[in-house]
Amino acid sequence: MPKLMRVFVNLDGARFPIYIPSSPDTRVGDIRKAIEKAGHTEDSQLRILLSGATLADSWLISDIGIQADTTVRAKADEPKIPTLILYLVFSGDSMPLYEPVAHKSIRDLRTTIMELTGIPVSGFRLATTDCKPLFDEHSLSDYGHFSTIRLEIWDGWSNLLRAAMLDDPNAVIKNLSSEPAIAAFQAKVALGVAAHHGLLDTANRLVSSLGVRPGDQIGSHPAISWHEDHHPQNYTTPTHIAAARGQLGVLRLFVNNDVACCQSRDGNKLTPLSAALRSKQRACASLLLTKQWSKITSLAIALPVYSRLKKWVIDAKNNIYFSYEGTRSSHRSWYGRQTALTSKPKIVGQPIIVEGYGNSAMSSRPRPTSIQTWAGSSSNKRSVRLQSVKVQKTRLAEGESFPNIANNPSKGILRSTKPRPKSVLSRISSEDNQILLPPTRSSSSSTHYQPQFAVNTLQHVEAELGKSLRERAIESLNIAAAFSNKSWINQIHLATNISNSALNRMAVQSNQIDNSVD
Repeated sequence: MPKLMRVFVNLDGARFPIYIPSSPDTRVGDIRKAIEKAGHTEDSQLRILLSGATLADSWLISDIGIQADTTVRAKADEPKIPTLILYLVFSGDSMPLYEPVAHKSIRDLRTTIMELTGIPVSGFRLATTDCKPLFDEHSLSDYGHFSTIRLEIWDGWSNLLRAAMLDDPNAVIKNLSSEPAIAAFQAKVALGVAAHHGLLDTANRLVSSLGVRPGDQIGSHPAISWHEDHHPQNYTTPTHIAAARGQLGVLRLFVNNDVACCQSRDGNKLTPLSAALRSKQRACASLLLTKQWSKITSLAIALPVYSRLKKWVIDAKNNIYFSYEGTRSSHRSWYGRQTALTSKPKIVGQPIIVEGYGNSAMSSRPRPTSIQTWAGSSSNKRSVRLQSVKVQKTRLAEGESFPNIANNPSKGILRSTKPRPKSVLSRISSEDNQILLPPTRSSSSSTHYQPQFAVNTLQHVEAELGKSLRERAIESLNIAAAFSNKSWINQIHLATNISNSALNRMAVQSNQIDNSVD
């Protein structure tokens, strides 16, 4: 008879013991079966919780630190039935909505979807399964009863949004439009997505290199900006999004690059501090409150005065750039020049879109191959150095393409054609929510000597695990990241212990086999 181990379970305020096998192969699913066998609840409605994490049935209890007399929480949930399925056309994913939406206005439904996906409301529209658009002034019940609706984005934006959600700044810049007004709007949308999901690589690249101002309102697409859109979320800023979502790292990046963003206002005339307080984000509110009453040391003026002064200077630069058609200006950033061209009302000849008439430009269609992106455009554009404020002032000749970045890494927007490695704790904004690791170095390019016995050992370990060591590391980090109550460094220690425990089990099994043979 196998040796048993006692574990305590806290369910609905009652604490009782259960007994599970004391074996290195015991999993969380065995705890669930023991609770079901005791007759306390049904298996399908039970969740096992520990340190803020919902434990998966496949996890080994030895990996996550469950020992004898450990107390775990169990929660019995009622089965949830989604009220609406949201189909994301650009990615092919489906997202369930559980709150009542039948009598909710489309305007409020778009706000809810923005909070779930991170895509600003000006970047998508909602449509029925037969592609009929849903307008803000109506409720969902006015169009009938639906179990699924479609989220459609602007045509040619699929690669841009996927790159933004994957925290790939190189791909984001590559997929910007060649039209200045649209490119500036796309940059603000991408920065809003980065602020929502806490993607530091993309946010840093857009703010530091391209000069996107985090305090600017995201606004509407240039083709429909001729009429006023009354949706309040159109006037939100990336700073408000980061503050409301509790993304402290991104918010600190915004404040360090442009402290005036603390004084920006959204569609409800709220500051980022008010947004953080309403969302109960204490850390973000503390940071903003500290900056709110600070003084600009170089000018010896208060922050509100500096914010108004900076806005006046930007408006003056825009007037000069627009009046002289770009031949005279002190704009030092790419984003400043793009927004200056669109700072005035529409000019005759620029395209506009009237919603509900003609073919919609928000159908998630891919970008035609004949249309060039901003990174590959041959128009007369300036190249941007990858520095904080320095910009290359020389222009490319008419018809000349951007220089070869690989041969001249000091010029251009992209330093390398290879994708940048992601930070260890950056996440994919998708359903699997996996952690990324930096790309591995190929064996041919490695400069380190690897003895043959070490190579053979690694190959033997990977064969026993059934996966590569890199895949095992990613799996360990994903398990550790689920324990939200643990600090960052403790999550790293837990991931290390999970990886080491697999090797220890292999060593124990190998010794047992050797002893049995002897």
